[in-house]
Amino acid sequence: ATPQDLHSFPTRRSSDLVINCVTLLQAPVNQNLGETQILCISGSCDGTIKVWDLTDALEYAAEPKLRREWKAHTQAVKCVAVTGNAKFAKAKGKKTICISGSEDGTIKVWDLLASLETEDPKPLLSWSTPPKESPPKESAPKESAPKESAPKGPVNCVAAINETKTNKPLCVFGLSDGTLGLWDIAKGQDASNILAYMKLMFDEARANGIRLTRSGFHRY
Repeated sequence: ATPQDLHSFPTRRSSDLVINCVTLLQAPVNQNLGETQILCISGSCDGTIKVWDLTDALEYAAEPKLRREWKAHTQAVKCVAVTGNAKFAKAKGKKTICISGSEDGTIKVWDLLASLETEDPKPLLSWSTPPKESPPKESAPKESAPKESAPKGPVNCVAAINETKTNKPLCVFGLSDGTLGLWDIAKGQDASNILAYMKLMFDEARANGIRLTRSGFHRY
């Protein structure tokens, strides 16, 4: 079947540049009545995040409403991700969070629904990757083993998920230097050791002739 354009709308103004990323979220309006709203979150080259309400646009072909726009990063927003029902150790209740990654090497976590009601939203959490280093000048080769470098440079992609049992949010991010990182948002700390453990597990499985399918591990 040919995809149909349900509704398109212009987002570009004189102050806007290219839109790099979008994601969708079905968020509650009134939990008692079961009412929901469909939100579109976009990230732009001017460092802003915009939240659009698509509820009426999809149902009545009306113009989408720009609910909120704020300056999130000093450089282009490269990626955004959302997750609901996220539980934080130092916050009451559960939150719907938006994670943004930028060309400036920062990743920020936003309380999305609270940001809709705030003129100047502030991130719940923010951390930076070291800046990408310029290539070193040519010199005589050293005999010492190369040191393992820290992740550097722009953030190209982010993904968010909640742990099944605790609903604590985790963020996976990819950097321009080829690094894949994992961050425990609830604790505000690096959790990359989980990725290292998973890699060891899969490498060992492959070495023993075991492959992973949707139904689990199988020997071949």
